[in-house]
Amino acid sequence: MPVYGITIVIILITSSCKKENDPLPTSQSFVGKTYQIVSFTLNPALDLDNDGIADTDLTLLFSDCRKDDTVTFETGGKILTGFGTSKCTGDDTSDRNGGTWTYDQSRNVLKTLDKDDPTVITEWAIEASGNTLRSVEQFEAQGVTYTSTMVMKAI
Repeated sequence: MPVYGITIVIILITSSCKKENDPLPTSQSFVGKTYQIVSFTLNPALDLDNDGIADTDLTLLFSDCRKDDTVTFETGGKILTGFGTSKCTGDDTSDRNGGTWTYDQSRNVLKTLDKDDPTVITEWAIEASGNTLRSVEQFEAQGVTYTSTMVMKAI
């Protein structure tokens, strides 16, 4: 997925599983909108970059060239990625394929399938309201329960 800045953090805080067949949504409020991450927090703080300082604001860990990247969940289940005005070295701006997505309406779970390995699924429990897409996830590490909150706004 071209949005490398968020990929590492998402892998740390979400689960992966084998591919399942889920129906494509027909009319979800987040479909067709282009989003940017406006906040990504972790509570309690955790030193994710091994600098000796516990991190709460995960957007501070993003490279500057990733902070304006975008994602669009298209009708039909395709994810389009965008690089914004700040490009990172090595970005292939002609490749906007971010993989595919499905939505489990009964659980409010958005599943994204990596374009390079579609057997890997990342699940996000989401709340979509107006122009905001919010995901709150909990995970445990070394006996501590952490809560991550990612907020994306339509641009």
